[in-house]
Amino acid sequence: MSMPFAGVPAPMSRQERVRLGLDVCTLLVAILGFGVTICTVRDAATTFRSSVYSNGTPWILELDRVFLAHPELRPYFYECRSLEPGDAHHAEVSALAEYIVDTEDSYLSQRRRYGEQLLSSDWKAWMTDTLRNSPSLVEYFESHKSWYEHGEFYKTVYLPWRQEKPPKSCVRGGNGNKSGMSEIPGGETKSR
Repeated sequence: MSMPFAGVPAPMSRQERVRLGLDVCTLLVAILGFGVTICTVRDAATTFRSSVYSNGTPWILELDRVFLAHPELRPYFYECRSLEPGDAHHAEVSALAEYIVDTEDSYLSQRRRYGEQLLSSDWKAWMTDTLRNSPSLVEYFESHKSWYEHGEFYKTVYLPWRQEKPPKSCVRGGNGNKSGMSEIPGGETKSR
Protein backbone atom coordinates (compact mmCIF):
# COMPACT_ATOMS: atom_id res chain seq x y z
CA MET A 1 0.00 0.00 0.00
CA SER A 2 1.45 3.38 -1.00
CA MET A 3 1.65 6.37 1.27
CA PRO A 4 -1.03 8.97 0.53
CA PHE A 5 -0.21 12.58 -0.07
CA ALA A 6 -1.46 15.00 2.54
CA GLY A 7 -5.31 15.02 2.38
CA VAL A 8 -5.52 12.57 -0.55
CA PRO A 9 -6.48 8.98 0.22
CA ALA A 10 -4.34 6.21 -1.13
CA PRO A 11 -5.81 4.22 -3.99
CA MET A 12 -7.61 1.07 -2.86
CA SER A 13 -6.26 -2.31 -3.70
CA ARG A 14 -8.44 -4.80 -5.54
CA GLN A 15 -9.03 -6.70 -2.31
CA GLU A 16 -10.15 -3.54 -0.50
CA ARG A 17 -12.53 -2.65 -3.36
CA VAL A 18 -14.07 -6.14 -3.26
CA ARG A 19 -14.44 -5.95 0.52
CA LEU A 20 -16.08 -2.50 0.26
CA GLY A 21 -18.43 -3.78 -2.45
CA LEU A 22 -19.42 -6.73 -0.26
CA ASP A 23 -19.98 -4.42 2.71
CA VAL A 24 -22.27 -2.18 0.61
CA CYS A 25 -24.18 -5.24 -0.67
CA THR A 26 -24.56 -6.54 2.90
CA LEU A 27 -25.91 -3.16 4.00
CA LEU A 28 -28.39 -3.08 1.09
CA VAL A 29 -29.58 -6.63 1.86
CA ALA A 30 -30.04 -5.69 5.53
CA ILE A 31 -32.06 -2.59 4.58
CA LEU A 32 -34.17 -4.63 2.15
CA GLY A 33 -34.71 -7.32 4.81
CA PHE A 34 -35.81 -4.69 7.32
CA GLY A 35 -38.31 -3.30 4.78
CA VAL A 36 -39.69 -6.78 4.12
CA THR A 37 -40.02 -7.35 7.88
CA ILE A 38 -41.97 -4.11 8.31
CA CYS A 39 -44.33 -5.06 5.46
CA THR A 40 -44.83 -8.53 6.92
CA VAL A 41 -45.62 -7.15 10.37
CA ARG A 42 -48.12 -4.69 8.89
CA ASP A 43 -49.81 -7.46 6.90
CA ALA A 44 -49.95 -9.66 10.00
CA ALA A 45 -51.48 -6.83 12.04
CA THR A 46 -54.12 -6.22 9.36
CA THR A 47 -54.91 -9.92 9.21
CA PHE A 48 -55.14 -10.08 12.98
CA ARG A 49 -57.48 -7.07 13.16
CA SER A 50 -59.65 -8.70 10.53
CA SER A 51 -59.75 -11.92 12.53
CA VAL A 52 -60.84 -10.06 15.67
CA TYR A 53 -63.67 -8.49 13.67
CA SER A 54 -64.47 -11.86 12.10
CA ASN A 55 -64.58 -13.56 15.50
CA GLY A 56 -67.33 -11.17 16.61
CA THR A 57 -69.44 -11.72 13.52
CA PRO A 58 -70.61 -15.27 14.42
CA TRP A 59 -71.82 -13.99 17.81
CA ILE A 60 -73.92 -11.34 16.13
CA LEU A 61 -75.23 -13.80 13.55
CA GLU A 62 -76.17 -16.19 16.36
CA LEU A 63 -78.13 -13.38 17.97
CA ASP A 64 -79.89 -12.81 14.64
CA ARG A 65 -80.72 -16.54 14.50
CA VAL A 66 -82.29 -16.34 17.96
CA PHE A 67 -84.50 -13.44 16.86
CA LEU A 68 -85.45 -15.32 13.68
CA ALA A 69 -86.35 -18.44 15.65
CA HIS A 70 -88.09 -16.43 18.41
CA PRO A 71 -89.45 -13.19 16.92
CA GLU A 72 -91.56 -12.70 20.05
CA LEU A 73 -88.34 -11.78 21.93
CA ARG A 74 -87.23 -9.01 19.58
CA PRO A 75 -89.57 -6.31 20.99
CA TYR A 76 -87.86 -6.65 24.38
CA PHE A 77 -84.57 -5.56 22.82
CA TYR A 78 -85.47 -3.29 19.92
CA GLU A 79 -88.96 -1.91 20.65
CA CYS A 80 -88.74 -0.82 24.29
CA ARG A 81 -90.99 -3.57 25.63
CA SER A 82 -90.46 -4.23 29.33
CA LEU A 83 -90.84 -7.46 31.19
CA GLU A 84 -93.99 -7.30 33.24
CA PRO A 85 -94.53 -9.41 36.38
CA GLY A 86 -95.46 -12.93 35.36
CA ASP A 87 -94.34 -12.39 31.73
CA ALA A 88 -94.21 -15.75 29.93
CA HIS A 89 -90.90 -14.78 28.27
CA HIS A 90 -89.06 -13.78 31.46
CA ALA A 91 -86.50 -16.63 31.38
CA GLU A 92 -85.77 -16.25 27.66
CA VAL A 93 -85.45 -12.45 27.81
CA SER A 94 -83.14 -12.64 30.84
CA ALA A 95 -80.94 -15.28 29.19
CA LEU A 96 -80.82 -13.30 25.96
CA ALA A 97 -79.97 -10.09 27.83
CA GLU A 98 -76.99 -11.89 29.37
CA TYR A 99 -75.95 -13.21 25.95
CA ILE A 100 -76.13 -9.74 24.38
CA VAL A 101 -74.10 -8.07 27.13
CA ASP A 102 -71.56 -10.91 27.11
CA THR A 103 -71.28 -10.70 23.32
CA GLU A 104 -70.80 -6.94 23.29
CA ASP A 105 -68.33 -7.00 26.17
CA SER A 106 -66.33 -9.90 24.70
CA TYR A 107 -66.17 -8.26 21.29
CA LEU A 108 -64.98 -4.97 22.75
CA SER A 109 -62.48 -6.71 25.04
CA GLN A 110 -60.95 -8.61 22.11
CA ARG A 111 -60.61 -5.44 20.07
CA ARG A 112 -58.99 -3.64 23.00
CA ARG A 113 -56.64 -6.47 23.93
CA TYR A 114 -55.40 -7.02 20.39
CA GLY A 115 -54.25 -3.76 18.96
CA GLU A 116 -56.19 -0.96 20.65
CA GLN A 117 -58.51 -0.89 17.66
CA LEU A 118 -60.92 1.97 17.37
CA LEU A 119 -64.55 1.00 17.66
CA SER A 120 -66.34 1.83 14.44
CA SER A 121 -69.28 4.16 14.87
CA ASP A 122 -71.82 1.63 13.55
CA TRP A 123 -70.87 -0.97 16.19
CA LYS A 124 -71.01 1.59 18.96
CA ALA A 125 -74.35 2.94 17.69
CA TRP A 126 -75.81 -0.59 17.69
CA MET A 127 -74.57 -1.25 21.22
CA THR A 128 -75.85 2.10 22.50
CA ASP A 129 -79.21 1.53 20.80
CA THR A 130 -79.55 -1.82 22.57
CA LEU A 131 -79.38 0.11 25.85
CA ARG A 132 -81.75 2.83 24.67
CA ASN A 133 -84.34 0.41 23.34
CA SER A 134 -84.27 -2.37 25.91
CA PRO A 135 -85.30 -1.73 29.49
CA SER A 136 -84.75 -5.47 30.08
CA LEU A 137 -81.14 -5.23 28.92
CA VAL A 138 -80.46 -2.20 31.14
CA GLU A 139 -82.13 -3.92 34.10
CA TYR A 140 -80.05 -7.08 33.58
CA PHE A 141 -76.83 -5.11 33.18
CA GLU A 142 -77.40 -2.88 36.18
CA SER A 143 -78.33 -5.82 38.41
CA HIS A 144 -75.08 -7.60 37.38
CA LYS A 145 -72.87 -4.52 37.03
CA SER A 146 -70.14 -5.99 39.25
CA TRP A 147 -69.57 -8.69 36.60
CA TYR A 148 -68.90 -6.13 33.90
CA GLU A 149 -67.65 -2.90 35.50
CA HIS A 150 -64.02 -3.64 34.60
CA GLY A 151 -64.90 -4.66 31.04
CA GLU A 152 -64.90 -2.68 27.83
CA PHE A 153 -68.70 -2.60 27.40
CA TYR A 154 -69.03 -0.78 30.72
CA LYS A 155 -66.33 1.78 29.86
CA THR A 156 -66.95 2.22 26.14
CA VAL A 157 -70.73 1.99 25.83
CA TYR A 158 -72.58 1.94 29.15
CA LEU A 159 -70.85 4.87 30.91
CA PRO A 160 -71.04 7.25 27.92
CA TRP A 161 -74.73 6.34 27.48
CA ARG A 162 -75.42 6.78 31.20
CA GLN A 163 -73.57 10.11 31.25
CA GLU A 164 -75.63 11.63 28.43
CA LYS A 165 -77.27 14.79 29.71
CA PRO A 166 -79.87 13.27 30.27
CA PRO A 167 -79.66 9.70 28.88
CA LYS A 168 -82.06 8.85 26.10
CA SER A 169 -84.42 6.00 26.89
CA CYS A 170 -87.69 4.56 25.80
CA VAL A 171 -91.00 6.20 26.45
CA ARG A 172 -93.58 3.47 26.65
CA GLY A 173 -97.30 3.61 26.37
CA GLY A 174 -99.55 1.45 28.55
CA ASN A 175 -99.02 -1.63 26.36
CA GLY A 176 -95.23 -1.58 26.80
CA ASN A 177 -94.54 -0.92 23.12
CA LYS A 178 -92.28 1.84 21.83
CA SER A 179 -94.10 5.06 21.31
CA GLY A 180 -91.13 7.38 20.88
CA MET A 181 -87.88 8.51 22.43
CA SER A 182 -87.59 10.94 25.26
CA GLU A 183 -84.77 12.36 27.30
CA ILE A 184 -85.48 11.28 30.85
CA PRO A 185 -83.10 12.03 33.73
CA GLY A 186 -81.24 8.96 34.97
CA GLY A 187 -82.10 6.95 31.88
CA GLU A 188 -85.37 5.82 33.43
CA THR A 189 -88.37 4.93 31.35
CA LYS A 190 -91.65 6.65 31.87
CA SER A 191 -95.22 5.50 31.21
CA ARG A 192 -97.61 7.98 29.69
